[in-house]
Amino acid sequence: MKALATVIGIAGLLLAPAVGYAACDYAWDGSTDTDWNDATNWTVISGGNPCDGKYPGQTAGDTATIDNSQSASWPSMSSDICIDGLTVGDSATLATGSYVLYVDGTFTVNSGSTITISGSTGGIDAEQVVINGNSTVTVSMSSTGVFQTAAVSCP
Repeated sequence: MKALATVIGIAGLLLAPAVGYAACDYAWDGSTDTDWNDATNWTVISGGNPCDGKYPGQTAGDTATIDNSQSASWPSMSSDICIDGLTVGDSATLATGSYVLYVDGTFTVNSGSTITISGSTGGIDAEQVVINGNSTVTVSMSSTGVFQTAAVSCP
């Protein structure tokens, strides 16, 4: 009987929903420096308390917005990042350096934005890229950088 109770208890734990999982939505504010991986550079828009002290890409399902009205400095990546969605607002800038930004969803680039892909291995790999507006979007990359749309498999 005790063995049956143990089996039922373990099965209940395996079937219970995960506690603490929260997809987070962030906005770049660049209040500390330009490091994407510094949580103090991001404002939590939705997702609540579990998102505090984190940056986009630390939780499955995260999304982020980089908007020119919210920043005095633009983000530079310091590692590969995987998120579900990213919007680069009007006239905003994102630099990937030698890292890859994986967007397992939609990567939206608004008019006047600048995306800089530098380094021999840097790039953006997104399932879908949407370019809004009638203005110019600048993508600057080294000869070996990657900017592609394809099914994303985050590392």
